[in-house]
Amino acid sequence: MIYGIGNPLIDIIVNVEEDDLVDLGIHKGTMALINGERMEELLAFSTGHTVSYSCGGSCPNTIIALASLGIDVTIAGKIGSDENGAIYRSRLRDPASGMSWWRPCASAPARRSSSSPRTANGA
Repeated sequence: MIYGIGNPLIDIIVNVEEDDLVDLGIHKGTMALINGERMEELLAFSTGHTVSYSCGGSCPNTIIALASLGIDVTIAGKIGSDENGAIYRSRLRDPASGMSWWRPCASAPARRSSSSPRTANGA
């Protein structure tokens, strides 16, 4: 059994054109911490574009990959009770994730201040 402890993150993937990246000031192949205002700007931009969601976080990604290989795994991490938390849970329950056996052990409300850093990836 492999036991992972890590932060579950939701990756929001938006299909854009090269010009969109320039207009948004995003550099391909990089990741940057952003504030709540920048996050809202990027989410507003995503309206009208093709958007997909994926489970993220280095530890959860590793555990999901190991589970898809048939390795016995478990993970501890906090998933919020907001919309992104609901998306994360639904992705884990998807049989394609290899984690369809996943069940939460507890629920906790999402708590994040508007000044907490977030990431934006220009890849």
